[in-house]
Amino acid sequence: MESIGGIPKGTPITDNYGPIFTKVERNGRQHKLRGRYWFSCSCTACLEDWNLIAEAPLEITTSSSKEERILERLEDLGKTYFEKGLELMNQGKGLAAIQFLVQYIDQAESIIRSCKQLRTYKTIHLAQEALRLCMSAKGTVHVHSVVPLL
Repeated sequence: MESIGGIPKGTPITDNYGPIFTKVERNGRQHKLRGRYWFSCSCTACLEDWNLIAEAPLEITTSSSKEERILERLEDLGKTYFEKGLELMNQGKGLAAIQFLVQYIDQAESIIRSCKQLRTYKTIHLAQEALRLCMSAKGTVHVHSVVPLL
């Protein structure tokens, strides 16, 4: 995630056209997008046919000590940022929750990118869903003064 500012030339700008990969399987998403917008999606989730969030395992089996350390780091981040973000949401403190959720997503995605064996992690998607809820609950939120946009 980058802070708000200019977008470097050649950087793709993406948008969600409706059927989100965590809730609708790839064939269903592709069918809806072709029927409504006349294109086939080539996002990573479609290309790699990611699991729906309900089907993704909460725990990942590790095959090396490196993977084990990575999962430990992800779990520690979850305790530090994700759980605190959810706690703040439950207290009705949406803007504060946004800060913790964004911190979690940023750091967890960075860790995931460092490990080729892991392509996704369920808690990241749960944090993204929580972040969407915080932002939609606040209506038009000027997050640029609080956190960088996704």
